[in-house]
Order: sequence, then structure tokens, then C-alpha cells
Amino acid sequence: MGCYRIGQPGHLLPIDGSHAGLVRGWRDVTTIHDQCLAPAWAFMSRRRPGRVWRIGLEHARVEEISGLHELYVSQSAPFMLVDPWAQATNVLTPRGSLIDVSGVSVVGGYDLADGGHASVAVRNDAASAGSPSVTYAAAGPVLPGRKVTASAYVGAPWPCRVGVAFLNANMGTMTGYWSPTVTGLGTLQRVHVTATPPAGAVAAWVIINNAQIAARAALSWTDGPTSWGIGGVAQQAVITDVSDNVEIAVPDPSSHLRLMGTSFTVTEVGV
Repeated sequence: MGCYRIGQPGHLLPIDGSHAGLVRGWRDVTTIHDQCLAPAWAFMSRRRPGRVWRIGLEHARVEEISGLHELYVSQSAPFMLVDPWAQATNVLTPRGSLIDVSGVSVVGGYDLADGGHASVAVRNDAASAGSPSVTYAAAGPVLPGRKVTASAYVGAPWPCRVGVAFLNANMGTMTGYWSPTVTGLGTLQRVHVTATPPAGAVAAWVIINNAQIAARAALSWTDGPTSWGIGGVAQQAVITDVSDNVEIAVPDPSSHLRLMGTSFTVTEVGV
């Protein structure tokens, strides 16, 4: 397990997860009534399911969990959470990874050139051969100096591509990079671009340039594309239920003689 990052964009504090367990759940948004003689009915909220992370750390040294305790008592929530799974797959939000933005319409599923089928794809009617149209799919957090890869499945009868644009703390654009172009609409092709965030970068846009159909946007903290997964970042979350289990506490210069097991819950809010 890798390192958790919790805090605010530009100040995502590391919490060592190399000896941690992670369980991520989705809060149910459906209410079902189906009892006795009363009419059966079901209600599903229009809001997407929020998520809950239950995290357990074992044999953690003071410096590995001090950031967690600092955030927990600081009362500066809500926080952003970037767990190890998101870092390796997709640090966009769930909706961002589905390109759920204005200016496009959902067209249902679409076949993918590398195999499989995307259940959700979007259409940009403004895209054309003579007048390029840009779709800002979503933005996700980045760390200066740590490579990221932006990708999406795209298609059009004319050349289209994917880009990544880095943002500073004021959400101003810093630098941008583009993938090679692809052409064709029979199946969606995955294109990607890898770049290193400059100093001062806190986030990056995944940009889709002139695609008529697009699906499955992703931004990962990797030096190449990984298998696509639903966006895993929680843009707003609170920390609750912190519990500490002191395993060893010896007044010695070695931090290995001060170990603690800690469990806590991170609950996504504002979805």
C-alpha cells in the first residue's frame, strides 16, 4: 500500500500507508419500501453515492501519523483525500472521470479500440473539422515534480487529442502538454500524455481537444497510462472515529521504539 495524501491542494500531507489496510465503501442513496401489503416503491437520490474510507495503520512511527493527528484536531475541514488506489488509477472525481460536464450530452455506451466497452460516453456537437472545440473534462490534484499521465478514450472523423494543463494555487494555468492526435470513430482510442508538474503546481486539467465522442477520462500519478478506473479523489471529506493503540513507547533516540496502531474514518461530503 502506498502513501495517503490528506489536506488541501498544495498542502497534501503524507500519511504512510505501507503497513495499512483500506476499505472503501459507497453510501447507499436508494430507499426501498417492499413490506407486507403496502405498495412497493423505491426512491433513488439524484446525488451520486458518497464514499467512506475505513483506514487502519499498524506499527506506525510518530512521524508517519503526526500529520493525521494534526489535521484531526485543527478543525480546518473539509479536506481532500487522495488514497493509494486513486494515485495509481485516477485522481479525478467520479463524475469528472465520466466527463460529466456542461457542453456535452450522454450518448450511452461505446466500444473501445483496445477491447471492452465503456458504459458511458459523451458527445460534443460543437466539435468539427474546421473549428476545434475544447472540453475541460476535470481537474485533479498533483504534486510538483511527480509525473502524471492524463488520458481519455476519444474519437472523431478528424484529428483529436488529449492534453494536460497544470494549475497554480490561484487556479491559473501554468504550462500544458498535448498527446499525439488520433482519427476515427468506429471505436474509441485511448490517447495519453505524460508530464512533470512544475514548481508551484497544485492541480491539472484533463483537456479533450475536438473529440466528437469521448469517455473514461483519467489522471494518475504515474509515468504512463494504467488501467482505467473510476475517479477516486474525495474533494471534500472529514476525518472521524480516530482510535490510537499504543504498541510500544520507549524514550530512546530510535523512532522504531515508538510504534502505534491507528484507525480512522474519512467520510466524503458535499457530493
